[in-house]
Amino acid sequence: MEEWKQTQVNENIKHVEMSNKSGSHIGCVRISTANTLEHEIAKLIVCYEILKEGKTFITEAKLKRGGRPDIVNLVEGIAIEILHTEKEKQNLKDYPYDIEEHRAEEIIDEWIENYNTKKSPYYIKVGTKKPDVGDHIKIDWDKINKEEE
Repeated sequence: MEEWKQTQVNENIKHVEMSNKSGSHIGCVRISTANTLEHEIAKLIVCYEILKEGKTFITEAKLKRGGRPDIVNLVEGIAIEILHTEKEKQNLKDYPYDIEEHRAEEIIDEWIENYNTKKSPYYIKVGTKKPDVGDHIKIDWDKINKEEE
């Protein structure tokens, strides 16, 4: 990591309680069934985009002054909250970071629009039969790549 980025990470991580119990692991996406699937998918997409920019993050980090943002971009010092059914998160003013709020539906819709195309190697056909429990899903990348040509 570039020196200036590491300096920013070191500064921003000071606000996080680092312990295995709180699960504060840099670069890992923590998920929970207490949240909706849409919320967790949106969180994953945001974290992926942060990594693509060469930056790092922490999810569900317990802050020393209280609060647990969905994501903290440790290079930019931004707490990111993913909204699903709630209109806005409460008690964000106490975060020691700048705050961004994004709607889960908008994040997912943008991903579908920009990445889920037949040209993408990760193309997912929407509306196909949902596999039964125990079914194995095999993606035939050769077939997909031939269809694109």
